[in-house]
Amino acid sequence: MASRTQYRQETARLLSGAQFLESTASTNADTSKVILADYASTVIQNDHFIGFVMYVSYDAGAVHGAPEGEYKRIADYTASTGTFVPDSAFTAAVTASDKVEIHGVIHPVLIHEAIDRALRKSLYYTLAVPSALTDADMEASVSGWTAGAGCTLSRTVVAGEFYRGLQASKVLNTGAAASYAYQRINAVAGDTGYVVAVSRNNAITTSSKLVVYDYTNSAEIESVTNAEFDWQSLGVQFTVPADCHQVEFRLQNITATINAYSMWDQVQLLWQGQKRYAMPSWVTEPWQVGRTVYQMEGSNFVNDGHMTDRTASTRWSHIRTKKELATVYIVPDPPFNNAQPVYVECLRPYAALASDSATSDADLDWIATKAKYECLRMLAAPMVPTRELGEFKKSLDEAKMEAAAMEARFQPKIEQRWGFADEELFSLRQV
Repeated sequence: MASRTQYRQETARLLSGAQFLESTASTNADTSKVILADYASTVIQNDHFIGFVMYVSYDAGAVHGAPEGEYKRIADYTASTGTFVPDSAFTAAVTASDKVEIHGVIHPVLIHEAIDRALRKSLYYTLAVPSALTDADMEASVSGWTAGAGCTLSRTVVAGEFYRGLQASKVLNTGAAASYAYQRINAVAGDTGYVVAVSRNNAITTSSKLVVYDYTNSAEIESVTNAEFDWQSLGVQFTVPADCHQVEFRLQNITATINAYSMWDQVQLLWQGQKRYAMPSWVTEPWQVGRTVYQMEGSNFVNDGHMTDRTASTRWSHIRTKKELATVYIVPDPPFNNAQPVYVECLRPYAALASDSATSDADLDWIATKAKYECLRMLAAPMVPTRELGEFKKSLDEAKMEAAAMEARFQPKIEQRWGFADEELFSLRQV
């Protein structure tokens, strides 16, 4: 894992070489002054750093407090003492043991933009959950889940509290006998379905329960309980009762203790005979979609997108992808009719980093090299003095080649086994 600070500093080193240095500040109580002993010199001119950007990468005194993350242009510099004067005051003094970066090639905010752009253009293998439910993987910004009785519903991004992806739903009990979050959909009496989810409880005394509920007649259809502390897979097959027109799928915490909670992820609903399923919102293009696999679920497989039974894909040798507006669908042939979890191998872009402490498991060298190229693209020819155009173009071409080499090394390729363009295969099975 690498933090945004690490990506930024590595990118700055690639751009500036030995000119970039993270320094430790000296004791100082003035918010309009920064003392860096590393920059005390008898040979550097006093105007050398004027116009450069000073970025506070770490505040030691309050441990990640102010002025960490703040940046200022350098208005004055005294080489003999290593004293810098910013163009405006920091919100707190940069004092002993604080870490400070000096950026001269490109503003650190633009480096952050370049890092995010590099991350969005970089992919990794993961498993997507096809489901007849909205926001089945709990990754969408607008959730399809609703807080029911006795429940406070939220999203958690805390490590260990989400199963796969970037976040999960957290069902917090407010003291009710059975607090739950739910999603309600229309149903047809007699239809058979299979629903499966993974859940984890916050304590060994807490239990969670997946419930299929007949909302029309106020009766439970089927349920399965998890009394374990670790992640467990909960699945149940059911048939919609007669006179039932709406079914609720409840993610329930059945421990009547205030602040007991359960985490829920990967809630898959498969209907026998259903011909297409929406992919998660992060699947934006058909080329991201690979083959279909079974996936064992449980505490031993958390965040592991490769522990799959690959032979399952032969069962659905013809799967078409189609995109309607912003949604990508898969069309399995034959339709899913199994009672175990089915996933789709997909390529997913890495997420942008919102803060210096935010981390990603994208390779540091890969992202820094691509971010360097993105930075040089920002410094496009119109901004480069004519006398330096040749040298700049050489640097840009070299950065492009370095980025391409890193792409070849780290960028995964999906296995396109189905021939998605062969529409004639499906001419008799149009959906």
